[in-house]
Amino acid sequence: MGLLTKLKSILVGNTEDKKPAEINTTSASTGNSTNSINNQASLMKSIEKVLKGYYKGQKYSFTDKILRVWVQDGLLLDSLRESKFSDELAIYLDNEMDACFTSIELHQGPIPAKNNFTQVNNDVYLEICSKTKPVLTGRAEIMALPKYGSLLKKKYILDSHEIEKLPSQRYNIGIGEYPNLNVFRQNHIVIDDDPENPEFDKNKYVSRKHAYIRYSQEEGFLLQAELDGTNKAGKRTRILRNDAIVDVDEVVAQPLKDGDCIELSKNVRLIFKVLN
Repeated sequence: MGLLTKLKSILVGNTEDKKPAEINTTSASTGNSTNSINNQASLMKSIEKVLKGYYKGQKYSFTDKILRVWVQDGLLLDSLRESKFSDELAIYLDNEMDACFTSIELHQGPIPAKNNFTQVNNDVYLEICSKTKPVLTGRAEIMALPKYGSLLKKKYILDSHEIEKLPSQRYNIGIGEYPNLNVFRQNHIVIDDDPENPEFDKNKYVSRKHAYIRYSQEEGFLLQAELDGTNKAGKRTRILRNDAIVDVDEVVAQPLKDGDCIELSKNVRLIFKVLN
């Protein structure tokens, strides 16, 4: 089978060739740093095995390709991001396969309804896609809709460059800037938790860990709920867009558009506006 045929095979998800054995990758929640390092090393080897399995010694080139690693487990994704797994994987594939991708990206969520994914294990899938034209710096602002709750600040600015400097590369949303939790957390878009605030009766239904916003060059700013901000916890996270209502869960992130209204729990609504 020729190189182009092989490349097409991986892009369209043809799995006729023998698949590599699945590995057991645990999440970062174990708290065991040695196991985490070993699991990530094992994951890199499995990714290498998947890629080599489609080429069987033939020459290949990924210089104009992007490798996307889709991770379904949120805790595992946070662990991979904090350890700079993308950078380590790039070095590893360069050394072991002489394979240099344009970039390696980590993504979260269930696999979209496409056929160009290859399973590595129960939680991890690979996607190889062509390089796209980069999006310029994204900036937006979030403000509270009058009479629908209140923020600690009048407005919050979102910046696609600044978000890269934050832990887990996201803007956390919740009530209180530093909520009293078992682990440290800072909310970057803060629902006011002052009981003396006239809007507190609306604000109090928002969770301390309600949702977050991250940034993708392909889709811009995306909203994703955390478990405490979902129907499972008796809360809700939604996007109100014209006459449409988009429910947001903890699995699939939803792109935000200019003018969207973000609804948190019962009565808090935030307006999202894109800045030029």
